[in-house]
Amino acid sequence: MSFRSERMFLLGHIEKHINEGSGHVARMQRLVADGERQRFNMTEAKRRLSEFLTAQAARQAYREQILRELGLVGSA
Repeated sequence: MSFRSERMFLLGHIEKHINEGSGHVARMQRLVADGERQRFNMTEAKRRLSEFLTAQAARQAYREQILRELGLVGSA
């Protein structure tokens, strides 16, 4: 498999995870907001949400790196 083919395959995999992660983050945000409205202690849920947002940002940064390697976006 050529470098470009490998990177395109990887890009598709990353995109899938970013899309799935976006759905998870949205659901988690709704659950946290719901829990807060009901006055539950949402400390742990907020910590998990923060971890998820950090992971999502890392995936997005990796996607940008792959896009730069493929020459599909300019370097920052």
